[in-house]
Amino acid sequence: MRNKIFCVFVMTIIICIPLSIITRNEKYISIAENRSLFRKSDIRISNFSNDLEKYLTDQFPFGEFVKEKYNFAKNKLVASTTKVIEKSNLLERIPLGKNLYRLSNSEYIVDQNRKFEENKDKYDVIIDNINEFSQRYSNIDFYVYNITTDSIMDEKDIYNKYILEKLNSRVKFGGSTTINNYEDYKRCFYKTDHHWNYKGQYEGYKDIVDLLNVDDRIRILDTYKFDNYKFYGSRARTLGDYSIHDNFCAYKYNYPQMKVEIDYKEVSDYGHSEDFINGTESLEQGINYYGDYYGLDDGIIKFTNDDNPDGKNILIISNSYSNAVNKMIASDFHNTYVIDLRNYKNELGEEFYIDDFLKENKIDKVLYIGNYYFFTNKKMLLNFK
Repeated sequence: MRNKIFCVFVMTIIICIPLSIITRNEKYISIAENRSLFRKSDIRISNFSNDLEKYLTDQFPFGEFVKEKYNFAKNKLVASTTKVIEKSNLLERIPLGKNLYRLSNSEYIVDQNRKFEENKDKYDVIIDNINEFSQRYSNIDFYVYNITTDSIMDEKDIYNKYILEKLNSRVKFGGSTTINNYEDYKRCFYKTDHHWNYKGQYEGYKDIVDLLNVDDRIRILDTYKFDNYKFYGSRARTLGDYSIHDNFCAYKYNYPQMKVEIDYKEVSDYGHSEDFINGTESLEQGINYYGDYYGLDDGIIKFTNDDNPDGKNILIISNSYSNAVNKMIASDFHNTYVIDLRNYKNELGEEFYIDDFLKENKIDKVLYIGNYYFFTNKKMLLNFK
């Protein structure tokens, strides 16, 4: 009898847990892992078994809570056993967890110092791919913008000089002009997140329009200070440490009316800035406000600016750093396409081939916006036919 009761109990758990996962509200993003979660809409009949397994794993009840606590314990252990304090000619980094440090007597959580000589070969792979692209399409103007972040601050001049010399003559290069030291860094970046903040966003945009040699149509109208929204950025979430937060702020701009398509489907806007302005954005701890406000890392985004019908068309190839400036740049062009090669195949179900894209879309300019993690990620390589 006991065996029967036990079997019924086990079967009930086996049936109820998947049902509870399927019927509960889905989570879209893992705060602890800083990535999009597998959802019901991602399950394909052709790969049903594997996709269902991914879905059940990502949507498991209390999974996020367990991951956060695990991250916190793991990073505390790493910090307690790491004796070395990274020192540079600028500031020291005090270990907090794997590859994360406290920036000398501040609340800023920063990446480790990424030494050029250890990463040169990785940069070569991406730059060679950019050079090949520019040589194949002589009718298009090419640009590369390198963002100075904490990862390369100590050797930023070495990185920029190398990129400039390695790119062929058809590609115009520019870098951050206002981020020259850690005081500049602290002005332009979040304390707890790896992205640039609203000040860094605007300064980056100004650099980019100068590089592209286009009219600057964007003006700051006001500053929003969202005091209710405590932003615990990617690095705080990775550490599982919510003792420090950023106050989330954003500039109000004179954006023109634009049609926006994400993954070839028309949407009302890119990002959810109106939810912040209206006070309807979630106050849940750990929400990625940078992505929610400015927009997420979608496979392909298209902005159509009918206020500039005679403007040129631009293709932006980048990672999440461009999210904050995509709409700003789109204000200066007619059609703006943004490709995130990390996510295109996952979201569209097929490889992205640049040759096919250029047959279907007239492009005048191609802009790469990158940081250390862009130039060392092989997922950023374009496929040619």
